[in-house]
Amino acid sequence: MSHALQTAELAKNSGADEETILAALFINVALFSRPISDWTKDEGFELMKYLLIDFNGDEQIRDSGICASKYLQYFGFPKKTCKLVEFNILTKNYIATVDQAYVKNLDIGIAQNPAWKGGLTDTEKSEFEKDPLFKERVQLVKWDVAAVTKSKDLTPDLDTYRDMVIRNIQI
Repeated sequence: MSHALQTAELAKNSGADEETILAALFINVALFSRPISDWTKDEGFELMKYLLIDFNGDEQIRDSGICASKYLQYFGFPKKTCKLVEFNILTKNYIATVDQAYVKNLDIGIAQNPAWKGGLTDTEKSEFEKDPLFKERVQLVKWDVAAVTKSKDLTPDLDTYRDMVIRNIQI
């Protein structure tokens, strides 16, 4: 949780808008969401169906960014927040393409994600750069990588973002 709070704090201190700060706070939410065993049968089934099955009901989604985006959509977070989180792994692939030093700073767990390719083709890179949220996506991932301090003194309290979350979710 401290990593998420530090990532959000970097976004906040950079003057990012609230939707982007929330994306920073929840960029890794798929890794920390409540275990299925904690959900009621109906609640767990519906959420996991929403997270893991595409709209045709056939294919499992294995990209943690897409799962995180769907999780946030389910709870009414802004579209921009969800879109920024959705392509977390794709953005890491992009940065790996343009900055080889970046790969050295990545968590080794990224290699376990089926969406991780370690880079993009020229065509994929060009398409990614056309995205209207391109610059914000790259900055979001850079904040995520930069948020590595273990100091409790530098970690804001979760309540710091409570009002922001409430203001932005649509119930």
